[in-house]
Amino acid sequence: MANKIKGLLVDVTRTREIKEVEFDDTLENIYKILDVDCIDVAVRKVGNHAYDFIVDDEGLLKGDAIPSIFDSEQKPQLVGNALIVNSNEEGDFTSLTEEQVADLKSHIGTIIVDDGIIPVITGADYE
Repeated sequence: MANKIKGLLVDVTRTREIKEVEFDDTLENIYKILDVDCIDVAVRKVGNHAYDFIVDDEGLLKGDAIPSIFDSEQKPQLVGNALIVNSNEEGDFTSLTEEQVADLKSHIGTIIVDDGIIPVITGADYE
């Protein structure tokens, strides 16, 4: 049976919101949450903690690539929907703590696109 994971979803393509999600830790569920066919994991530091950003591996190949994660200089780092979680020493995904969710939410910014305003995460830098 899969573990339940609590993460933060940055949805820039469908609902255009940032929300807490709880999901069974399976590849199929991650594909469904992100609405993708292939994932990649990028590690970025936000505040004092490094997080795993699960993103669309083919995000830049899509014509409507919308940035979702920006660094401290407001430069786009990752595009498309992103699922933010922790990981353990073995590389397994683990839940965010309530404090981490609050810290990540304090880094919400917005971008303006042709048809509206989209919330994004800012301050995500390389370690």
